[in-house]
Amino acid sequence: MNKIEEIFRHSPFGFSYGELIVDDQGIPSDYLVKNVNKEFEHLSETQAATTEGKNASGIGFFNSFEHNSWLHFLGQIGKTDGKASETMYNTSLKEWVLVQAWFDENEYLAITYTPVADSSENIDSPSSVHFREVFDRVPHSVFVVDVTENHRFRINDFNEVQTDYLNMDRDEIQGKFIEEVFPKEVANSIIAHYNRCIESGEKITYEEDVILPGRGRRQYLTTVSPIKNKQGNIHRLVGSSMETTDRKKAEQALRKSEEQYRSFVQNSSEGIHLIEFTHPIDLSLNPEQQIAQIYKKGYVSACNDVMAKMYGYEHSEDLVDTNLLELHGSDDNPDNIEYLKNVIEHNYQLKDQLSVEMDVDGNEVYFMNNVHGIIEDDQLVRVWASQRDVTEQKKAEKSLRRTEALQNKMVSNIGDVIVIIDKNGNNRYKSPNIEKHFGWKPEELVGKNSFSLIHPEDRDKAQLYVNHLQKNPDEKVSYEIRYQHKNGEYLWINFTAVNLMDDPDVQGILGNYHDITEQKEAREALIREQEFNDALLKAATDGIVASDENGDLVLFNETAKDWHGIDLRKIPIEEGSTYYDLYHIDGETPLEPHEIPLVRAFKGETVQNAGMAIAPKGQPARYILASGSPVVGENGKQLGAVVLMRDVTERLETEQKLLENEERLTATLRSIGDGVITCDRNGNVVSVNQVAERLTGWKSEEAKGHDIDEVFNIINSKTREKAINPVQEALNKGVIVGLANHTILISKEGTEFQIADSCAPIKGKDDEILGCVLVFRDVTKEYKQREDLRKSEERFKALAYNVPGVIYLCKNDERYSMTFINHQVERLTGYSSEAFMDDNISFTELYHPEDKEWIIQEVDEALAEQRTFQLNYRIRHKDGEYRWVLEHGTGIYDEDGTLLYLEGYLTDITEQKEAEELVYKASQQLEFHINNSPLAVIISDENFHPKQWSESAEELFGWTEEEVWQMDSEEWTFTHEDDLNDVRLKMKELMKGEKSSNLSRNRNYTKSGDIIHCEWYNSAMFDQDGNIISIFSLVHDVSDRKEKEQQLEESLTEKETLLSEIHHRVKNNLAVVSGMMQLQAYDTANEELQTKLFDSVIRIKTMASVHELLYQSNSFSRLDFSDTIVKLVENISETLQTVTEINLDIECEHISLNINKAIPASLIVNEVVTNIYKHAFEGRQEGDIVLRVKQIDDEVLMNIKDNGVGFDVDQAVRSGSLGMHLIRELTGQIEGKYEYNNTSTGTEFILRFNK
Repeated sequence: MNKIEEIFRHSPFGFSYGELIVDDQGIPSDYLVKNVNKEFEHLSETQAATTEGKNASGIGFFNSFEHNSWLHFLGQIGKTDGKASETMYNTSLKEWVLVQAWFDENEYLAITYTPVADSSENIDSPSSVHFREVFDRVPHSVFVVDVTENHRFRINDFNEVQTDYLNMDRDEIQGKFIEEVFPKEVANSIIAHYNRCIESGEKITYEEDVILPGRGRRQYLTTVSPIKNKQGNIHRLVGSSMETTDRKKAEQALRKSEEQYRSFVQNSSEGIHLIEFTHPIDLSLNPEQQIAQIYKKGYVSACNDVMAKMYGYEHSEDLVDTNLLELHGSDDNPDNIEYLKNVIEHNYQLKDQLSVEMDVDGNEVYFMNNVHGIIEDDQLVRVWASQRDVTEQKKAEKSLRRTEALQNKMVSNIGDVIVIIDKNGNNRYKSPNIEKHFGWKPEELVGKNSFSLIHPEDRDKAQLYVNHLQKNPDEKVSYEIRYQHKNGEYLWINFTAVNLMDDPDVQGILGNYHDITEQKEAREALIREQEFNDALLKAATDGIVASDENGDLVLFNETAKDWHGIDLRKIPIEEGSTYYDLYHIDGETPLEPHEIPLVRAFKGETVQNAGMAIAPKGQPARYILASGSPVVGENGKQLGAVVLMRDVTERLETEQKLLENEERLTATLRSIGDGVITCDRNGNVVSVNQVAERLTGWKSEEAKGHDIDEVFNIINSKTREKAINPVQEALNKGVIVGLANHTILISKEGTEFQIADSCAPIKGKDDEILGCVLVFRDVTKEYKQREDLRKSEERFKALAYNVPGVIYLCKNDERYSMTFINHQVERLTGYSSEAFMDDNISFTELYHPEDKEWIIQEVDEALAEQRTFQLNYRIRHKDGEYRWVLEHGTGIYDEDGTLLYLEGYLTDITEQKEAEELVYKASQQLEFHINNSPLAVIISDENFHPKQWSESAEELFGWTEEEVWQMDSEEWTFTHEDDLNDVRLKMKELMKGEKSSNLSRNRNYTKSGDIIHCEWYNSAMFDQDGNIISIFSLVHDVSDRKEKEQQLEESLTEKETLLSEIHHRVKNNLAVVSGMMQLQAYDTANEELQTKLFDSVIRIKTMASVHELLYQSNSFSRLDFSDTIVKLVENISETLQTVTEINLDIECEHISLNINKAIPASLIVNEVVTNIYKHAFEGRQEGDIVLRVKQIDDEVLMNIKDNGVGFDVDQAVRSGSLGMHLIRELTGQIEGKYEYNNTSTGTEFILRFNK
């Protein structure tokens, strides 16, 4: 067991190891348990076998955590990067458990479970593969201490939490003794506990209160377990410490909180009690069934004295554990059943629910109830409830209702709402007319807090007035607040109230609500209107002036003040021209009083855009358009007049500039050669210049207002389809748009123009698109020229890129830099055309060193003389080899004769050069061979007259070459007369092209008249048109060979006659012997002898058949083996007559065998087939024999099969029969191999031998 395993075996906390399960949204939903230790089994009262491999949701221990806190804990893990710690109450343990979780490096979730005030038993280790990870990351301090022989304690190992506890580094702790690490007092305490553990030999648990350097006073719960070695001695202690400082504080706070809670419950004026059930109530039952279960299982678990007294008990202890049925006396009380149904209907959650019960004296007692049910998994677990005795309140309410009945009569006809508010601020009374004004019925508000319906912003003010009234009961208050109508709307009310707390009939604050909403809204609207008008006058960019009913100037806004440069002065409006510098639009003539726009409006005139100028001295004139009218009241009385003045100075200046620009633009558009069309933002035509009129066929006035697509009708010249008009794109995107190529404009009359155009948007100051301008021109001629050029270029490219050679255009510089070169250059040089165009390589670098100088010289001379040049030279290919090139080139000159470029054509003539070299070498070789050939060489023309006559021919025939040339073809022939026809036929074969060469054997005359036998090896040579050029003949004198062949033929004829006679006589002699043996077999009565005689007959017939075939064949030493096999099997079938019908299937390739192989092989076949006939089909009516012979390379393969009874091969070999002996010996003679095999259907014989 390793050290880490020891730690977890003796750890004081429960431990589990598993995987966190998340749903589709990545939210933790469950926990798959992989491993647990013994302490977990102890805590959960389960066995590992029942928990490991299961989800936590299916294990009772996890479901026992209250209020779904386990699922909440899993959610915390997903929100805190995989670390979580929480203390949760477990109902099965009935105690609090500290649960801590973290992920290890393999993303497994480790969780520890520590009862808050409990010690733990020993635990077994988790899976050892995870121990180190858990040891390092467990949230408690875990340590290992070695016990030395003198009972000192040395620290062996610990986790990171321990270093945090001690506030020390690992090297300050590792391997040190306890007294070297801890303060003396703390060390002595620890050593004492360790000694106690060793003395007891068992695990101990203790609490410590220590002071640590840098950490102050801390509390720990520590567990230490002894570890024994194989000898049974304690040699190590394993322990863990959990800091309980915060827990102790929490327990103290919890105890304090519980004490405060108990104090509250005991001292509360309300009756508080807890009802629990012997078993939870199933909420799926119907209400009647639930009520029956409540009475049957419910009991008072806890309560205070107030509650007990409500039921006639003195102390709470007297009521605790009382069954509900006993408490209520019966389970059929209608009021109680109705109350419980109401509780069930509200899912056991009620607030301020009134109930009526009878006290011990039989009097009605009223309670105000609050109920809070605890529901877990759709089951009612417990119910907290409180009751407040409101009997006195109900009695008072009855009295009040009587009073209210009288008051209602009084207040039912008044307009205001009467209210009474008690000292707690609750409504005691609302007059019935509140429903008319505010939509509420009085009973909906009585008993409720009076401030709840007051607007939140007004509640503090209302509370202040109420508080003031309570402190000053003799005063009367009145204030405005907003009160909520039942429809949710807030209405303004004036609330007037007096303090009548001391009045026994009222006992509250008496007040009335007076609805002032309309009045309030009208007043606020008037204020808002005044504020709006003031703001409007101040913010207006136009000048505003007004007069009162007396004709005096009373209004002068900020803009007007800025324009005039002076403040408002209340003067008669007729004096305004002088005081405020008012002039006609020319800015020089002052306005007469009656011309002033405000005067005109005051006199009843409606003024529209009256022009004038404001020209204060020393300032530029401001041009104004003034509009005004008289102001008349509802009764028709004139109240004054008002005038609005708009500054149009900039507009007038802009209009003037626009006018000037328009004149310039019109002149420009008339004079330019392009067509121009302007459009508004909707794409409608605004103007068309003269060129555009001519091209479109539309006059400017005629086109104005028409859609641009109608006036500017364009199509694609290639497809003849409608082209996309650029105007719309320019308007939509606000960018300049060019017209696509191949665009045709069709005029109104149908005339077509090839055009080029562009369209640009017209933008305002804020980039607002106001329209666009379309500029286009007639490019019909240019387009035709461009098309012609394009076609010419295409033809040139087609020529340049499809010719087999290299076409180039270059400069006349040192490198002949290329301006153009086609891609064929890569095939010629190995370098791409791009490499030449980019000047990465040049032809001057590729010239052969021996050719470079004269090439440049030749080119320069040709250019100087302005003539073409033709050169043959060598260049180096990229692969390093040299190639021959034929170049045709010339210079390109301008009109002045200045050289511009060089152009030319390069052809690869390497193969041609190599062919020429080969032809030259061949001619030299031919000349040598003709003169040195041992055969006579004669080259003749189409008439077979010699053109070349070798020295060998002269030696053979005796004539010299000169003699042959001088002879006439008609007087000279040296072919034997009997062979002339054959020779002529041979020549015709060559001349007609039926054959390219042939062999002619004929007799010839020599110059001396001798006849010689010759073999003529003739071949014909033709030109490209198929005409014969010459006939080449090699003549071999075969006269000696011919004489020897004649002698050999005569000798062979004699031998063939002799062999034929020998084979014939052997065959006849074998037939005589065979016949004699056959007669002897018929005469003998000895069956064994008869059988042997017949066997010999068959063997003799086999040899006779071979000799017969040899006698009949053209060769006396070889024969066709297939004929031999067929003849042989037929002889056997005729000789061995049998009752069994035997089917023969013979397939033999035509194999020619020497007689030395054929006779032994035939005898072997004889033995095998004879044996099959005699023994294979005994007792059967039918049998099959399959015989196959084929040749594989030089090997002959024979296969004989039958479907007979088979036989014991080993027994046949051991028997030493003559047949097996012959097969073995004959196979040896032909150096072959054989084998017998028994098959599932009979017997198979295989023979192999080399041919």
